[in-house]
Amino acid sequence: MIIRYDVTVADMVNVMRRAARRREPRLDWRWQQSILASALLTVFFFGGIEGPFAAKTFGSVGFFVAAFAAVTHSQRRRVAAAFKRYVESQYGLSAPFTFEIEITSAGMIARQLGQRAKRGWSVERRGFGAICRAGQGR
Repeated sequence: MIIRYDVTVADMVNVMRRAARRREPRLDWRWQQSILASALLTVFFFGGIEGPFAAKTFGSVGFFVAAFAAVTHSQRRRVAAAFKRYVESQYGLSAPFTFEIEITSAGMIARQLGQRAKRGWSVERRGFGAICRAGQGR
């Protein structure tokens, strides 16, 4: 059985973003950066508006939430743009390219960008059943 599909630059960026999120589960520095930037903007906003203290406080809380959403969105777009530049520099493609997987009784063969990777099946016995896994690449 052969499975063939087209991969775009946007697909590769999405995969890279998800892989980075899984590899570094504690990306606290991005949240801290967003909170710090939003807090600084809120302090300037609070000092720049006039009115009763309660109104300034309520307005500043709303501004903080909006600024936090905007900064977080900006960071995500910046990371996605960096991943896109990286993928385009590595593959030099902006059009879709074909990725192909062939599953045989001997193993699994993957073809992408003119490269071929073959992995044989290995059987691992556990309890009353067996689990088949793709082995080492060749």
